[in-house]
Amino acid sequence: MKRWLLALAACSGSQNPYEVVPCQGYLTQTGSAFVGNCDLPCQKAGSNGGAPSGTGPACTGLHGSGDMPPAVMCSFSFKFEDHSGCCASGTDGAADVEWYQCL
Repeated sequence: MKRWLLALAACSGSQNPYEVVPCQGYLTQTGSAFVGNCDLPCQKAGSNGGAPSGTGPACTGLHGSGDMPPAVMCSFSFKFEDHSGCCASGTDGAADVEWYQCL
């Protein structure tokens, strides 16, 4: 029974990239530990203590939905599940570092 439940949990749907979670490993400009909230793909800081980045192509990234979602230019995108995007400073007040999905 336990194996069946574990297999069911592993096969469940995709994760919500806009789920707000505690940031991990981020540093402030002075090198102190940053305490704040991040969208799920941005949870773990990059190697320099800033937002994670990838080696994917540049793109325009949108955050959220609606008629006019905030947009940023992603210099180096990375994959989160089946989507490419980047992390940047938050604009909606829900998270300090937000996920911007490539168009």
